[in-house]
Amino acid sequence: MEICKAGALINNKKFIETSNPKISVVIPTYNAEKTINSTLRSIQNQNMIDIEIIIVNDFSTDNSVQIIKEMQKEDPRIKIIHNSKNMGMLYSRSIGVLNSKGKFVTSIDSDDFYSNSDIFDIIYGETENEYYDIISFKAFANLGGKFKEFENTVKVDKSKPIVLQPELGIFSTNINMPLYKNNILIWGKLIKTKIYQEAINTMGKERYSYYINWAEDTSMFFVICQIAQSYKFIDVFGMFHIFYSESASSILSKNGLVFGHIFLSDILFDFSRNKYKNSAVYMLKDLRKREFFSLSDE
Repeated sequence: MEICKAGALINNKKFIETSNPKISVVIPTYNAEKTINSTLRSIQNQNMIDIEIIIVNDFSTDNSVQIIKEMQKEDPRIKIIHNSKNMGMLYSRSIGVLNSKGKFVTSIDSDDFYSNSDIFDIIYGETENEYYDIISFKAFANLGGKFKEFENTVKVDKSKPIVLQPELGIFSTNINMPLYKNNILIWGKLIKTKIYQEAINTMGKERYSYYINWAEDTSMFFVICQIAQSYKFIDVFGMFHIFYSESASSILSKNGLVFGHIFLSDILFDFSRNKYKNSAVYMLKDLRKREFFSLSDE
């Protein structure tokens, strides 16, 4: 694997801005001065050149913006959107996607990095002339302090692509199983831009609540699955993901966890015509069992 080390650019390239990028890479960023260089270098090291890089600065107070601007001088594909206050991951990622011009969007956090220089070529090639709305690929994640394989897709027959039923999505059909156990996350995916943008507009901007810092990506991906028609999983490792880093747009808290569960439950009720009602209730009961909130809160 060609892993970006010490912020070095492996291939000496000249970057040219394109008006019709194949892929838009969206990066919500908050106080990421220690990691943003490596994240961007892993994107610049991609063999695919015709991409755009959209960074949403979520009101950083460190030197993140200065570092990004320096890298922007060598790479005109880098664009910066500034939030006027800290808005969190859901809002920041959504604003980045709404401003994307690429045919497909992939999202990465400002402390994650892509593993191989050919991953963009591979995942874009798997769209088969844009037939598939979602391409899912494998990732490593730092679980328990070590990078291990993280399966961020549902258990499906990996030899065959599947077609989505819009009302079902690709979540487990066993509605007694809490959905978050299936690890349906927004990262590790290549998603058709118009599908993603429609999902954002469908969800509504009033849902972009800054205190939601858990399950916001799962909630968004659920709405995406109600719109998308085709999904394909490829057995390829494409990135390294860091859980709960300080450079995330918002930090996990007890309140964030509770609101995140409630937010996801609300999404399930609104967009699945009650197909996942039991799962939503299960999640809330699980929260109560773990004493995240009391009977009076209920």
